[in-house]
Amino acid sequence: MDRRQISALLVLDALGVPPKMEMLSDRLFVQNAIYLARTCGLNLGYSFGRCLQGRPYSVALTHDLFSAIEGDQAPRALQRYNLDNERLRLLDPLVQLTSGMNDSERSVCLRTLVLLFIKGN
Repeated sequence: MDRRQISALLVLDALGVPPKMEMLSDRLFVQNAIYLARTCGLNLGYSFGRCLQGRPYSVALTHDLFSAIEGDQAPRALQRYNLDNERLRLLDPLVQLTSGMNDSERSVCLRTLVLLFIKGN
């Protein structure tokens, strides 16, 4: 697993987003989280285009997370590595906004933020 995959898993963990990829809704949830992390200043190096629904989508991110999850490497990476204080500081607004939400609420919140960000740009 490379640094970018590990960083993506750590960002998802910090935001409380499960690294699941089984369903399209899971993949969009993950995509929204990493995209919003980028808008907060934490760029993991993924480029985003638009999927059919007009939302940001990174093929490379999908590939990286499928690879990390497929090999069951995600739990080990989360035990061995941590985000540094600067990255945690960048994510703090999203963490604060979504704390206390369940996965469904968090997914809707992140999706709404992405749509608002796209509309504003």
